[in-house]
Amino acid sequence: MVAMVVYKKQYSNTKLALLATLFFYLSIVAVAFISGYIIESHLESFDLDGDGSFSQIEKTAKQQKAMQAAISDNARNFAPIFGILYSIVYFVLLRLILIVRKPKQLSVSITETQI
Repeated sequence: MVAMVVYKKQYSNTKLALLATLFFYLSIVAVAFISGYIIESHLESFDLDGDGSFSQIEKTAKQQKAMQAAISDNARNFAPIFGILYSIVYFVLLRLILIVRKPKQLSVSITETQI
C-alpha cells in the first residue's frame, strides 16, 4: 500500500496583497502606455509626407485637436507616479481586508492506493 499526501499551498496575506498590488500597478502603467501609443499614432496619421513635422497643408482642425490631445495629457505622463500612490492605498486596503477575514486551515488529503 502506498499513501499519497496532497498539500494545498497557501500564500501569506502579505504575499497575496503584494502580488495583487504589483498587478494593479502594472495595469495602470500598461493602460497609460497603450493610450499614449494610440494618441501618438492618431497624431502621426496627419503627417502626410512622413517627415515628422506638420506643414501648413497638413495643419487642419482635426490635426490641431489631435496635437492638443497629445501635448496636454498630463495624466498619461504622470501615470507611473500616481500609480505608485494608488498602489500603496490599494495594498493597505487589501492587506486590511485579508487580515480581517479568517484564514482557512491548511487542508491535507490522504489517499491510500494499492499497487
